[in-house]
Amino acid sequence: YQVSTVNRDNIHVSLDLSSVTKPGTYELRLNVEKEDETNNDYTIEYSRLPRIKVEFERVDQRTFALEAHAPNITAASDLFMEKPVITPNEITVSGPKTVLDTISKCRVETEKKSVLSTSQSFEGELKFYDENNQEVDTSLLEYTKDTDFRITVSIYEKTTVPLTFDYINV
Repeated sequence: YQVSTVNRDNIHVSLDLSSVTKPGTYELRLNVEKEDETNNDYTIEYSRLPRIKVEFERVDQRTFALEAHAPNITAASDLFMEKPVITPNEITVSGPKTVLDTISKCRVETEKKSVLSTSQSFEGELKFYDENNQEVDTSLLEYTKDTDFRITVSIYEKTTVPLTFDYINV
């Protein structure tokens, strides 16, 4: 028997893509052949042609604006907090069009709790949400995952300034 000398370099496996005409799920036939058809030391036989389920999808690319979400960051009394700023403020994502179509917002979030008396910056985590505010599975998406997202919160002092005015030509 020649089975002990047969390895993956001796067998060629390919898919028959002739039925693929548009995005969707297809069950495709695997073509299994000897790499060297002139080698008569072994044959490839199977009772049923093997098949594999494959999903084809259009790939798209989109740029999303980022929103800040820092619900546990507040300003100390007599101070006020400006709307947080995110760096970077947008992200470009590529992947299946059907997944990208479900994304309605991208947020950089931090769960840190803090009462601020000065402006500070926090590290945030990027998350994608659909229109029902459910997190979107990003396993099929490509983007720079090692980006350092920062949420900067500016704190300002509140003060009361007396205001007086005089009428002219009245």
